[in-house]
Order: sequence, then structure tokens, then C-alpha cells
Amino acid sequence: MLNKGNMKILGLALCAAHDEATSEYVTRIWQRAESLGYKLLIFNTFNDLFGEDIPDDPAKSVFKIINYDILDGIIILSETIKSKAIIDEIVYNAKKRDIPVASVLTPVEGCYNVVFNFRENFKGIINHVIEEHACKRIYFVSGFKGNSFAEDRIMCFRECMEAHNLEIDERGIGYGDFWETPTCELMDKWAKDDKLPKPDAIICANDSMAIAVCLKLSEYGYKVPEDVIVTGHDGIRAEEYHSPRLTTAITNIKGASYRAVDIIHEVLNGENPPMDNEVKSKLIISESCGCKHISEHALNQKIADLYTIIGGHDSFESHLNNMAMRLTQENDFDSFRCNLADYMASSWAGNAWICMAPGAMQPTALTADELADDSTCEIPETKFFDGDKLVNIFSWDVSQSYTPCEIEFDRTDILPNLIQKLEQFGCIFFAPIYFRNAPQGYIALNCGLEYTSMKFTSTFMSYLNMMLEVVKQKFFISAVVSQLKNMYILDFMTSLYNRRGFYTKIKPQLENCINLKYDLMVVSVDMDGLKNINDTYGHNEGDNAIKALSMLLCQSVDENSIVSRFGGDEFVVAGVFPDGEKVASEFREALQRKIDAYNEITEKPYKISASIGISITKPDENTNLDALIELADSIMYRQKAKHKKLRGTRT
Repeated sequence: MLNKGNMKILGLALCAAHDEATSEYVTRIWQRAESLGYKLLIFNTFNDLFGEDIPDDPAKSVFKIINYDILDGIIILSETIKSKAIIDEIVYNAKKRDIPVASVLTPVEGCYNVVFNFRENFKGIINHVIEEHACKRIYFVSGFKGNSFAEDRIMCFRECMEAHNLEIDERGIGYGDFWETPTCELMDKWAKDDKLPKPDAIICANDSMAIAVCLKLSEYGYKVPEDVIVTGHDGIRAEEYHSPRLTTAITNIKGASYRAVDIIHEVLNGENPPMDNEVKSKLIISESCGCKHISEHALNQKIADLYTIIGGHDSFESHLNNMAMRLTQENDFDSFRCNLADYMASSWAGNAWICMAPGAMQPTALTADELADDSTCEIPETKFFDGDKLVNIFSWDVSQSYTPCEIEFDRTDILPNLIQKLEQFGCIFFAPIYFRNAPQGYIALNCGLEYTSMKFTSTFMSYLNMMLEVVKQKFFISAVVSQLKNMYILDFMTSLYNRRGFYTKIKPQLENCINLKYDLMVVSVDMDGLKNINDTYGHNEGDNAIKALSMLLCQSVDENSIVSRFGGDEFVVAGVFPDGEKVASEFREALQRKIDAYNEITEKPYKISASIGISITKPDENTNLDALIELADSIMYRQKAKHKKLRGTRT
């Protein structure tokens, strides 16, 4: 359990923090929380989770890392989260711990709700068009069919038209789904209907659709507002760069954000705020209805500002492209992290921490059966939510040079030393890391929360997910290639080098031996009595005896020597030494001691025994390695004959 002392911590859950309006909510909530002495943990995914038909969407994983036990309150930007199941889960977990929850934008049962009174100003726009501009034939573009906001704004339209005794042409009411493409399709449908007269005005349920309507009218040869009046709602940033500027209504984001924080604060201080809280929007009468004219200079300045923003995004994307090309070439994770730190140092971000499941980025070995499987070789899946531990695999501190490290911590802590980090930074932003349709971890950032920073963060996360997936795939392929290479040169039973592996590994040692003018020692080893063990105790015991001798051989030489199994009960050992004769004598004694000790403690019904032959030479470019092995073999067979004679048994 984290000990936060008297620290007060709020949680903020949302989707799409890179959206212009959403980023302003986040900024304003943090402003108000900080002013009242709260710390803030922000849990965001840049996917809006639209569509309940994706129950295992890995983008949802960020909401599962919330530790409700350390939160004093939680705010949900409910309209941004298109998954009702996620909202319900957050509310349930908070209520179970008596944590107050405030929902902004969309009412949620059991929460303190902060909603906008859209109707008053939306009706104000419609009434203005009717009363001030004498429009009679008015069409309406709404959002998604069945959406509460969309249907309510249609209702407002109907009420205003009926209040002014104006006829409603049902053919002139359509759905643009709150965005450009469906709106353009609706406009084309209207334009092709010869029986549908040109409207005096088109009222749109939001600014995105109003801008699309203006573009289509221009395409048809109509001017706004001279030929057709167009209005919007919501006051998005794109409207600021549009000509003509829209008559619209601006949501009071600051007021709603502050009210949400204030509600939590009031509850924690024993007050009893109302469950339902309304915030009014602001009516903006502008050019698209013909009431105002914005100077050309002001518009040009807006366009210049837009080009500056676009230039910044282009520069940042180029920065990320360079980062991706460099980092995906790395062959080990330490190099990847060091180079990532270099790019973080020259980017928008402040401090950053990447947390994943233990071993998530480590090369994964496959079993021999998996390698032999004819089906496609897949990366073994990392179960992010298995176990109670996570690993902080990357930490970037703007005030310090980067040092690679991995810190294991309890999953419920969210970050190592979370309380100290909150004390230092006040606000920490979390976003999920996922690829291969599975959650892999998350990043925590101490970064700017304004629109530009959130756009950068969203783009960075797309690149980070891609880079981590590519690098993990690369590590996996490298591990598989290494395994296959080992299978090619290693003996399956003993894991010693096989004949091919011996010749592969001895070549550089032989060259080194010639250069140093050292002795090359070649040892031929043959197990005594293997046939008798197989015939008497079975081939499994014969295999066990071979494995035991393999182990004893490895224990009897230094780590630079090559120990190999040529087949059956035949082994070859080779090494480079300044004094081969001395090492040969030590090897004989060491191997016999190891064999005697093994036979003494083992409970096997047979004894391990081996015959050895050793050849030593100072090699040169003309040295024949096979001849040295044959010489060692001949010495070994002479010893084997003596052992056979002594045992009086037939091997």
C-alpha cells in the first residue's frame, strides 16, 4: 500500500487527449486541481474506443492500471470514452471505495454530472437566423442517428420552427454523423434531388459539419452567406481558420472543468453539491450569417499561425521518422533505450517512464518442438496482466544523463516512487503501449497538456508502439536464428558441440595458437562399457551415462576449451595452452578425480569409465587437424584395450 500521507490525488479518465477541445479540458482540470492543492493522475488512450464490439481492445488497458485506493476523487470526460463498459467499470470501482466521481459532458448514473446547457444557445442560433435574417426555408444537419446530442438538437430545431409557424421539410433534415465525409455525402444527396428547393439557411449541429457544408456549397457555386446562411456549434479550432467565420456557440470548457474539480473538492470537505450541474455556452454571431465581417488582416494572421503549427508538426514528424529508422536498427535493448533517450532529450517531452511486464522485451527462446513445427512461428505472447509485478524498463529525467536500468515494482504502485514523483511534478500522464492486438505496458509522462503537446504525444505513441513491436520482432527472430544455429552445431542430447560445431569453433583457436606459438592439445575420449550399460540397463541409462561423462568433461577443462561429442560414445576436447604437456597431465588427473567422485556418490548400478588419448603439437599453417585427432584416437584405443583387458569384459 502506497503511503501518500496528506497528499490529495485526483484521477482523470478520458480518451483522445490529442483532440483540441479535449486537451483544453485536461489543461483546465489540472489548473484548477493544482490551485486547490491536488495532484493529478491522467489515464488516457488516444483511441476513442468507439464500438463495443471490440471487448479485448488493448487500448482499454490504461484504465485497468488505475489504483483507486490512492485516489481521493476521479473525473471522467465521459463523452470522449465511447465504451460504456469502461465508464461503468470506473464508476463501479470508485463507488466501491466511496470515491466521489464527476462526469463531464455526458450524464452518468451515480456520478456528479457537469453538462452544458446547449439548448439555450443552440436555439438562440436558430432564432437569430429566423428573426434577424428572415429565413423561412431552413435545412438541418445533425450528428449520429440515435445519439442523444444529435436528437436533442433536432428537437431544438423543430421547436424553433414550430414557434415561428415555419414549415419543416422532412427531406431537409439529415445526419452528418458529426464529421465531414458523411456531411458531404448528405449535401450531394440533397444537391441531386431536383425536387428539393435551395434553402435560405442550413443549421448544423456542430462546426465540423458546418465547414463541410460551406465547402460543398462553394463547390456547387453558392456563396455563404450571400446565397445560403450556414451556422455551426461547439467553436472548434478549425473554425478560426475558416472563411467565412462561423456563427456558432462556444462551449465554456473552463467553467465545466473548474466545476468538476470544485464538486470533488466540496464533497471531500463535507459539502453536498447537487448531482446535476449545468454550464452555459456562449453564443458567437459572426460572418456565416452575414452579421459581421472579420478583417482580412486578422484572417491572414490566423493562417500564418496555422502554418507555424503545421511546420512544427512536420518538423516533429521528421524527428520521429529519424528516430524510428535509427532505433529499429538496434540489435539489443540497451542500445535501443540509450538512443531513445537521445531523441527524448531533443523532443517535446519532459520526464518519461516506460513500464512493461517482466521479460516483455527480452528475446524469447522456443522449445525444440516449437522450432520444428511446420506452422508459422509466432512471438510468444506476453501476458501484461499476469503477476503482481511490473518493470520500469526506461526512465528519462530531463535533469540527468541517461543510465540504463530496470526497476521491478508492485503493479499497484503504478510507478516506482510514485508519491515522490507526484510531489516533484504534480501531474503525471499515462498512455497505453500495445501491439499485436495485446496490451504490452504503458508510458508515464510529465509533459505539457496543451493541444500541441498532446498532438505530439499522440504521434510519438504511434511511433513508440511501432518501434517496440519491430524491435521485439527483431529480437525474437534473432533469438530463433541463434537457436537454429545452435541446433546446427550443438549435440541435441548433451548440448556439447557436435562434429560440425567442433570444426567451426576450433578454426579461430587454431589461428590464435599459431600466432601466439602456443601448444594445441587435442584429446580423444571414448566411454568404456557403453554397450554393456545399454544391453543390461536399457538405452535410457546409456543416454544418462553419456550425459554424465559430458558433464564431467566440461568440469575438467577451462572455459576456453572446446568440448564436443562426435557421436555415440566418442568425444573430442581441444584447447590452446602455453604448456600443453602440463595441461594434459592436469586434465587426465582432473577427469579421473571427477569420474571417481561421481561413481562414489551416484546410486547407479554401473560405473562411469573412459579411455583417453592426447596429442600435443605446436601448429603452423600446414598442420592437419584431422591427423592430430587420429593420433589422439590411436593413443585412446591403446588405453581402451588395456582397460578392456583389466575388466575382462567386452566393450
